[in-house]
Amino acid sequence: MPALPPSLRHGALSGSLASLLSAAALALCGRRETGSVFAAVNAVSHWLWGDQAARRDDASLRHTLVGYVIHHCSAMFWGVLFERYAARILDRRRVASTVAAAAGATAVACFTDYQLTPHRLQPGYEMRLSRPSLLLVYGANSGHWANDVITPQGGLDPVEQENLPTLTQPDGNAHVKGAAQRPQSEAGKLADDRPGRNESKDIHRSLNQHE
Repeated sequence: MPALPPSLRHGALSGSLASLLSAAALALCGRRETGSVFAAVNAVSHWLWGDQAARRDDASLRHTLVGYVIHHCSAMFWGVLFERYAARILDRRRVASTVAAAAGATAVACFTDYQLTPHRLQPGYEMRLSRPSLLLVYGANSGHWANDVITPQGGLDPVEQENLPTLTQPDGNAHVKGAAQRPQSEAGKLADDRPGRNESKDIHRSLNQHE
């Protein structure tokens, strides 16, 4: 099975991190402003159930689970785009440039969510939270840069290491193969040059002369 492109693997990981961080921010801000840690996440499910989902404060599979799944998929989508188009910046392994790129990507995501997207497909939690809280949520959503700062994309992950070519590895059997292919005449010459063999030849000549 072919390996997934690096942008998909890194994007899925960083997007998942962004989803968890921003979901925590939604819960904290929701509890502070609405009294419910589920209210803001429930509002995301308005994609399927309409604006009435934004009035639900209790936890439920219909609203809380669906809302989080939508939120998670959205975060992974933006994470993959970020990894795909900011790869050169991430390869520099500089915290400042990576944070700047993540902030820019978050600004683009926010603009897209509220200026280019129809109301039914907007995040939804803006119906329950104030603008300062939205700023905090989007700031947490840019947390996918944290993964790239800690483990820069320039390094190779285990899948990439397995796919490295082996052409650069030295052939440990090369010298053995070369020795096996050495001409027989050369091997015989080396054998004739051994000290013990030369001495036996000299003794044999001396005996012949005496005879």
